[in-house]
Amino acid sequence: LAEYQLKMFLNEEQKLVDRKVVLYNCIKSNCSLYNWKGLTKTITNTSEVKGFKVTLIGLDGGIKYTSNKVENANIILDLIDSMPMRRQEMKADKKND
Repeated sequence: LAEYQLKMFLNEEQKLVDRKVVLYNCIKSNCSLYNWKGLTKTITNTSEVKGFKVTLIGLDGGIKYTSNKVENANIILDLIDSMPMRRQEMKADKKND
């Protein structure tokens, strides 16, 4: 499931770049970190990750969404676009065009 979910997100690369999304793909105690520049590093967790979970964490550090099933990338991207900081960013981008 994790590989399929990651592939779904990475297929939306430009949208991830636009939103400055950081992805963590954790399997057991190893996590791969992807930011808008691609794979940047692999880290080791102190605790082992069990099961499958998608979690959206906002810039404020709060959990905005969580699911135990593979999610369409657009569900997560739409949630991001509905957040106040993102809406302000999009409004500012429109002004600069």
